[in-house]
Amino acid sequence: DAMTDRMDRVIHAIARGEEIPADLPPIPDQIPVPTNRPGPGPDGAYEFESGEGAIASMTLPEGMAVNLFADEQQFPELANPVQMAWDTRGRLWVAAWRTYPHWKPGEPMDDKLLILEDTDGDGRADVCKTFAGDLHNPTGFEFWNGGVIVANAPDLLFLKDTDGDDVADTRERILHGLSSAD
Repeated sequence: DAMTDRMDRVIHAIARGEEIPADLPPIPDQIPVPTNRPGPGPDGAYEFESGEGAIASMTLPEGMAVNLFADEQQFPELANPVQMAWDTRGRLWVAAWRTYPHWKPGEPMDDKLLILEDTDGDGRADVCKTFAGDLHNPTGFEFWNGGVIVANAPDLLFLKDTDGDDVADTRERILHGLSSAD
């Protein structure tokens, strides 16, 4: 509301042909929203295990194995993964929510759809590419028609790489009005 009030004053001044007011009201600090499920660490934080640590703590049936393909230590942009899917080229696509659980006005919305690839055949990702950034809580995606349909409330988007560089060049809204309420 404070940001809108401030920008309304700027827009109205410009529309009247006036200088932008020098005495714009300040934007208050964000109100901290504490978790309703605090962890055991300091200030309610959770200690998350590394990928290798999690694997070491698993009990597997005889003859089974778990191997780590990628983790946040190697690829920090992989934080808060929501959905994953393998494409026909053997690459792992991941919707990652850097801004979860709460995007704050004034900060960039920079959740991403990532492509992780094992380029040397050792079973671990070597490369992490951002197929699409500037997303907001992409809850799911599906490969379709040479591109990807992404649920990015309030929109359903169709993203496509048209020049082969693994970066979405086109972004088409195919549906609008999806609710983002919990």
